[in-house]
Amino acid sequence: MVSFSWEYVFKPREAQWWVSIIFILVGIGCGLVLPAFLVPDWQGVEVEASVAQIESGEEGMVRPVFQTAPGEKTYVTSLWSSRSSYDIGDKVTIVTNSNTEDWYIKADKDMQVAVWILRLLAIIFFVIGSTILFFTILDFPTYLVHTIGGAMGALSFGIPATLVLPFLLYMHRSRPNVFFAAQDQLGRETWIIGGIFTALGVATTLGTIVLARYQLKNKSFGWSWSYDSDDRKKKDDEKIGP
Repeated sequence: MVSFSWEYVFKPREAQWWVSIIFILVGIGCGLVLPAFLVPDWQGVEVEASVAQIESGEEGMVRPVFQTAPGEKTYVTSLWSSRSSYDIGDKVTIVTNSNTEDWYIKADKDMQVAVWILRLLAIIFFVIGSTILFFTILDFPTYLVHTIGGAMGALSFGIPATLVLPFLLYMHRSRPNVFFAAQDQLGRETWIIGGIFTALGVATTLGTIVLARYQLKNKSFGWSWSYDSDDRKKKDDEKIGP
């Protein structure tokens, strides 16, 4: 029976209510709040520039140096990284503030990667939280909500991890970027790291499918069940398991 009473909705007694709400809030924070802090949005004068050189620092760290034209104004970021997402000659648009001398790169490659990672996390958290909340509101059996939520959580690691090696191979072909500098070779380290993640992803995905099918068949709480007195009583009342 579906219950839409205000008391039932706004005074949750089950942990899955809090889990779903927290996941949704984390998703909103990753997708909307954090990118707003990372990406500048103030307006200014736009100037065209190109990468004049890749400056090297201590411990192999590098950073690009941007210049509007040979012999003219240069812009150097204060951030160093192990590899540059830019190559010499790459064109960028720089937004400047003549009053404060602040500036930022419009559609910066490094910042775009950070924002896309945050958006991916936002989608994962929001979808899992919304799904759990939806099934909880519709009063689905608790074992089913736990199984679906646990499977989605595990697959949110397993599926992306499976794609790590193909993703690294693609990024190497598309260098320079945040993962590979322009002159980086496809070395043994890439194959090892990518292979480990892909193998873990395949194992996690297959294991999740097998375990989820078992739990649905036996109506069991294999993902997250705390065996206190109330839980044991609930299990007896719902006659879950063999």
